[in-house]
Amino acid sequence: GVGRAKPATTMAIFDKKCAFFITGASRGYGRAVVKAIAEELSRGALNGEGSLVVGTSRAEERLSSLKDEIASVCPKLECRVLCIQLDDVETMVDTLSSVVDVDPSSYDVGILIHNAGDAGDVSISCAQQKDPKEVQKCCDLNMNSMLQLTGAFLRQFENSSCQRFVINISSLLAVAAFPGCHMYCMTKAARDMYINVLVKEEPSVRCLNWAPGPMPTDIFKELGKSSYSAVVRESFAEMLADKTYVPCEASAAKLMGVIKENKFDSGAHIDYYDV
Repeated sequence: GVGRAKPATTMAIFDKKCAFFITGASRGYGRAVVKAIAEELSRGALNGEGSLVVGTSRAEERLSSLKDEIASVCPKLECRVLCIQLDDVETMVDTLSSVVDVDPSSYDVGILIHNAGDAGDVSISCAQQKDPKEVQKCCDLNMNSMLQLTGAFLRQFENSSCQRFVINISSLLAVAAFPGCHMYCMTKAARDMYINVLVKEEPSVRCLNWAPGPMPTDIFKELGKSSYSAVVRESFAEMLADKTYVPCEASAAKLMGVIKENKFDSGAHIDYYDV
């Protein structure tokens, strides 16, 4: 009837107490996503009070400036930053457990966003690949750390009533082969498939493969400068020169819209241009 309070389940996500965890948070797309989260929470019913965002990166200086930036966008939001190496196998399990070391009973929603990643050496072809250590490093960063952090997140929130999300920042390259991008294509495709397995095992967890569109990130610039393929090189350099790429902020805002609406099929691969 009229005037009756809406049941808690229909409350918008950003009106609740949320715990966000995001890797690769200090620059590029990760930084834009953290800022977009802070903006959404500041407009929410609680103005961010009781919510938390945990950002990881290798770059300590940029992390501390991110913390200041978030404080000015959403003063009530707790922001923790952790300077960690995601590809260090020796310390990986302990390090990643510390990322999600929170009390789940303090939150209504837990959202893990896998953003950190590396393209490997984009200047070589499959036939020229002869550096197993470099391959291992790329796989540890792009895949191993994602698996270990997801496991830590699921265990931490196992017995809580929190609504849980695992969001993989995917790519067009997870579903389309680009010459010179064997490491990136292979590991991005593997991450998408991992999310699909997670959907089968954890039906109560909302899972998403989000392809954010071509943005002017370090990887994008690297492809425009030194890709093995002249076609890829020219195409990315042209997008950069003509500014026909997707700004990180625009893509982050679209991702917030997808999370807010929360109508995607769990495990779906959704591209910026699909929304």
